[in-house]
Amino acid sequence: MKKIILIALLLLSSQAQAEEISDALKTAMKTFYLKVDNPDELAISAAAESDCPITGDELKEMVSGVLIRARVKPLLGDELSENSLYMETTLRCLETDGNPIFAIEVIFGGFTEGVPVWYPIPYRYMGMGREEWIVSNIKNVVELAITDYIAANLDL
Repeated sequence: MKKIILIALLLLSSQAQAEEISDALKTAMKTFYLKVDNPDELAISAAAESDCPITGDELKEMVSGVLIRARVKPLLGDELSENSLYMETTLRCLETDGNPIFAIEVIFGGFTEGVPVWYPIPYRYMGMGREEWIVSNIKNVVELAITDYIAANLDL
């Protein structure tokens, strides 16, 4: 039953994403939300469910590696201030008889009057596969998010 519900949610999520806001509005929102005073560093957090073949610490290392390759210093949670933009990466998995079904989500957030706020442009990937496939897609999704972050902070 749990598998049927997850598959239904995956399908509904895909349909909802297709009906989201226009590309022009997405670009404007990304620029508005992701623009920061110091783009050379970014606070991060990462979490992986226990059913996943990758731990939260391994996920954080992967995310940090993508940021470092992009010349952005990853700041860990204890370095987060109320004026910081931060990026959260989440890995959810459902064990099956073969390869796990997984969902990756990267979302940016900040604080408004001390209250954490998630920005409305998530980066997602859902699939099914071995650990190598999951790792590859984590890096791809994080790279998409970091590319938007860097683009929003460049004066092109």
